[in-house]
Amino acid sequence: MLSNGEYEDGSYYNESINEYIYETIDYTDFAIGFGLGGKFVSKGGFLLDLSGGIGRNLFSDKSPPIVGQFMVNLGYRF
Repeated sequence: MLSNGEYEDGSYYNESINEYIYETIDYTDFAIGFGLGGKFVSKGGFLLDLSGGIGRNLFSDKSPPIVGQFMVNLGYRF
């Protein structure tokens, strides 16, 4: 799986504005893992496809170590 997004790298408290500042970094990484899913078809032809997976990022130290994916697809079979 190819994953990208923002990852919270750390935070610190800024006393001048009395707020926590969260530092984020952008990442793109490739993950390898496993997934499971199933497809369900009704007698009327409606289709529900559910799948999910989890993987471990491989190349970047600036990405989260584990990523997940969940998908729901709806359709009609004709």
